[in-house]
Amino acid sequence: MAFKVVARPALPSPKAGEVLTKFGVQLVEVPLFTEGEITKNAADADAVLVGPTEPFTQKVIRTLSKCKILSRTGIGFNNIDVDEATRQGIPVAIVLDASVHEVSDHVLAFLLAFSRKLFPLTRGMRMGLWTSGSQEMIRLRGQIFRLNQQTLGIVGVGRIGTRVAQKARAFGMRVLGYDPYLSSQEIQERGAEKVDFDYLLREADFVSLNAPLTSETKNLFGLEEFRNRKRPSKSFIKKAPQRSSWPSKGNGLPSLPTRKSKDKTTAAFFRAHAET
Repeated sequence: MAFKVVARPALPSPKAGEVLTKFGVQLVEVPLFTEGEITKNAADADAVLVGPTEPFTQKVIRTLSKCKILSRTGIGFNNIDVDEATRQGIPVAIVLDASVHEVSDHVLAFLLAFSRKLFPLTRGMRMGLWTSGSQEMIRLRGQIFRLNQQTLGIVGVGRIGTRVAQKARAFGMRVLGYDPYLSSQEIQERGAEKVDFDYLLREADFVSLNAPLTSETKNLFGLEEFRNRKRPSKSFIKKAPQRSSWPSKGNGLPSLPTRKSKDKTTAAFFRAHAET
């Protein structure tokens, strides 16, 4: 019987299908969006290609009696119970360099948009405020900042954080880096100045969060941390390789528990969200 790999629809690229078929592997695309679907459709799989959202919980993993590997098609793996996979003898693989340039480019796109106030300017244009002699557009956009006069703080100077630092320096920005796992020399070699977390919050005009969601980083940002941030420019960009969500306050904005909150939601991991 052929080695069976399952994945949710549209997750594997055509190239992946070609390569697996070449080696006699059967690739089956089936719904894997819920625990029930995974239990039903992956129980006899030898391997599973996992996207960023499929819930590979303890309950699900215990049903994968034939599975020899769970292969995440990206960096983040917080949707997989790695501890349970380890107990069941199932390795979990990730792609460490997945989308590092795409994500870091996206961070720079937001830096430019926030510093040049593209969002309020676009809104003003659509409102018809761009008229000769009018000050409405200026009042709407507020102060505009030159990137070469701004400081970027990077939380998590790994593969993505390093690319962000290098690209930000090309714009002449001062770059601060907070990463407890790297020495001052290592962070300097990656294009940033090593600082502690509180100093970064006080000094940075922009904060880019590029750390994964782990037990150490959960609730890293809360109300206290946002209140301690530098003014008047105060943009926060989250492009970490994990997903997160919060209960809504009723106005479309996430609730922000304190760093020490027992709330199970992550305090302030925004996906490309910024204060403006």
